[in-house]
Amino acid sequence: NEWKAASHRLSMAAYPNPFTLQTRITITEPGIASRKLLLLDLQGRILREIRELQDDSFQLFRENLSPGIYILQLIESEIPVTSLKLIAR
Repeated sequence: NEWKAASHRLSMAAYPNPFTLQTRITITEPGIASRKLLLLDLQGRILREIRELQDDSFQLFRENLSPGIYILQLIESEIPVTSLKLIAR
């Protein structure tokens, strides 16, 4: 099962999703200097901040995340542009 989110300019996907140990995040337009990802819980708390997104994909490791639903939010120039629901098992 793969969740996708799209804006007018880009899309983001995670596979596998749900995941147990890690998931690969793919962004269709890599390399914008002022781009970052925020991993949020459902209360909107920032759990991780991922900067320096140079490639079109990377591995997100579960590490200390409890089983549940999380939101991965893509920020460009401090403006949220798209988000993706992630499920950790």
